[in-house]
Amino acid sequence: MLEAERCVISQGRSHALSRAQCELGDEIGQIEYTDRDGNRKLVRYWAMEPVRGEFVANDEVDEIAWMLPAKALELLTYDRDRALLRTWQGTTR
Repeated sequence: MLEAERCVISQGRSHALSRAQCELGDEIGQIEYTDRDGNRKLVRYWAMEPVRGEFVANDEVDEIAWMLPAKALELLTYDRDRALLRTWQGTTR
């Protein structure tokens, strides 16, 4: 397992999936941006599939939802996120 994959699984467990287990899929891509406080951020996105367990809300994430990419495109807030998902969709068809 690559270090990046270990990090994704670790971050996923600590932030959103605390009691759930997921199978890590393809890396979707990454986005760099500056947040409202002026901090530079780098976010890497990965496809995951739930295997077992349950989500528990926490300080970082109130809710998660498993959905097809087409539905996610309707719900994403930022154009940069939609563009990344569209690019990934084009490579997985």
